[in-house]
Amino acid sequence: MKCILYEGKHVPVMCPKGEKACEAKVEPGVESSLSNVNCSKVFLQTTMVKIRQAQERKIRVLLDPGSQRSYIKRDVAQCMRYRPMGEEDLIHGLFGGEMTRPRHHLCYKIHLESLDNKYACNFEALDEEEICSRVLVLQPGSWLSELRDRGIEVLVEEERPIEVLIGADIYG
Repeated sequence: MKCILYEGKHVPVMCPKGEKACEAKVEPGVESSLSNVNCSKVFLQTTMVKIRQAQERKIRVLLDPGSQRSYIKRDVAQCMRYRPMGEEDLIHGLFGGEMTRPRHHLCYKIHLESLDNKYACNFEALDEEEICSRVLVLQPGSWLSELRDRGIEVLVEEERPIEVLIGADIYG
């Protein structure tokens, strides 16, 4: 992070020089919000896990606290031979306020495990034909060793589709 006003390592709204000093430095008519910053790449919270039932396989998961519910791709639920434990008809509220027509979902109890087998969980997920379009993966680089030196481990994932979305109902 870099303050566009005073070159500090913070966002302008948190500038320690204060709101008045920042306002004085901003020229009239110049937009200083971060909403207009052009980011060429945004990396979403994804990870690789194991899904288990009749078989075990490695899948890519998207962690999305902005989604109220959790989802599993329909073909993955069928391939894993999960049995529906219920069904729901939902109207989805999308970005920009758009609403979908009612959509029918089967509900499954799914089992996920960390790749190192240190964590496992079961939760309910609704089926969906497609969860999202292509989500970029991190590419290896020197910046990974800098993060590691600061105690931050980053998983460099395989390029795979998102097969489970963990929403706010499970995220915590």
